[in-house]
Amino acid sequence: RRVVIAWARMPEAVGDNENKRIGMMCIPRVVDIRNNHIYFSPHPNIRKAFSKKSGKPSHKSGYMLKTAINNGESINIGGYIIRREDDIIITDRTAVFINDKNYRLIAKTPVVKEGNRLEIYVDSNLIEIYINDGEYVLSSVVYGLSDIIEGGEYEIFVTE
Repeated sequence: RRVVIAWARMPEAVGDNENKRIGMMCIPRVVDIRNNHIYFSPHPNIRKAFSKKSGKPSHKSGYMLKTAINNGESINIGGYIIRREDDIIITDRTAVFINDKNYRLIAKTPVVKEGNRLEIYVDSNLIEIYINDGEYVLSSVVYGLSDIIEGGEYEIFVTE
């Protein structure tokens, strides 16, 4: 099994003086090839950790949200928008990022072929979206997420 771990750099530090940080580790990803396409799935131990169903999000301790998104649909996770248009997943972090023109706020996948499933890991400063068990992955550094989720049906899971 091949596992990849990455660092997400933040343009502005967060935390108090004792715990100030300028980045964080992304979720470990298992790399695998299926149908001549590289997949990056969350490590099985990460999925096992987020096993307790919850009725509400808490980005301070982190949570995992499962949903499905079809063309023309969107979900707003604390100000971070995920939508699907023409089988492309598009994210917009404009409302939850610093005001600096040097950073990209919109991210897009290539055309998604495998389905409509999203497995989204949300932390206070990082959102990682695993599309169709890793067909594509979008990771975004964010600031100031709220606990409000709007749009579509979803399930939330937290750690024990």
